[in-house]
Amino acid sequence: MLPGHFSWCQTDGPNKYLKYDAVDRKIIEQEQKQLINTITHLSKSDKPENQSLLELSQHISLGELIHIYKLMSKRNRKEIASIYDCSVNELISWMDCIALYRNCCCHNGNLIDIKIETRPVTPQSYSKYLFRMKDTETTTNRFALGCVVILHLAKTINVEKEEKDALKQAILALSSDKTTLESYGFVSWEGFEGAFGG
Repeated sequence: MLPGHFSWCQTDGPNKYLKYDAVDRKIIEQEQKQLINTITHLSKSDKPENQSLLELSQHISLGELIHIYKLMSKRNRKEIASIYDCSVNELISWMDCIALYRNCCCHNGNLIDIKIETRPVTPQSYSKYLFRMKDTETTTNRFALGCVVILHLAKTINVEKEEKDALKQAILALSSDKTTLESYGFVSWEGFEGAFGG
């Protein structure tokens, strides 16, 4: 159930993931009221607080889900991040990246040629598959970076191999040769194959 109290979220001190310098109960009350109003509007329900969180997730956007995660208490954020074998900073940067990719797709943007200005943290186990800036440890800011973020998250929640293969085939359909894959930000053809576990 949607909590009537604030034990699920951070209620004081600085929260570097939100626009506020510091959060307090008044801010959280405003955020919760706005969330309930949004859910009421989208679900046509007069009592959204009586719905389960799973039901509520069907009525709120990816951006709103990310915002809820940022509102959570430090303990809750850390617990959720541990499910995905990452830190809170990593998970938030990855969710923001996925939201960017999703928005680009929804608005018919050119996703394959994207250059990410605010880079997500590179999943460590995938960094060897990505192009690195000359003489640095900084990985690419091209399409491949978001792709390995998706692959890392898919791996931690046991997404079926067929679904990952569908993503791989979609990328290959846009590629004429290995040079194209490298222009997407993969270190090489072998790096592309390695990222997909091939």
